[in-house]
Amino acid sequence: MNEPLDPPEIPKGKLWASLTIPPLVTVFCILFVSALPDPDYGPFGIGTFFILLVDLVTIIICLVIFIRAWRVRSHGRGLVLTSIAYFLGQVIICLCVWFGCCLVVYSPPS
Repeated sequence: MNEPLDPPEIPKGKLWASLTIPPLVTVFCILFVSALPDPDYGPFGIGTFFILLVDLVTIIICLVIFIRAWRVRSHGRGLVLTSIAYFLGQVIICLCVWFGCCLVVYSPPS
């Protein structure tokens, strides 16, 4: 009779790109800033905190990619709730990666 339709396929490339780009940007920015010799922008300098602004911009750009990928399957309130959860989750993940990288890169030598 009437069989249910399969839900549309989410493009996995866009989805994985939007999920992995912000943490990778965090790691690469920490490695770049830690290599700077200038004390104002190098270890424990203001450059370390600029990474958080770069992450926020990256998360917002990737949020657009995430919404375009997820819109194939979800619409309305579900899409809004999933987008908010994506944003908050990426902020938490990037802060954890930032803090962990700062501990690893800027730890005192033993």
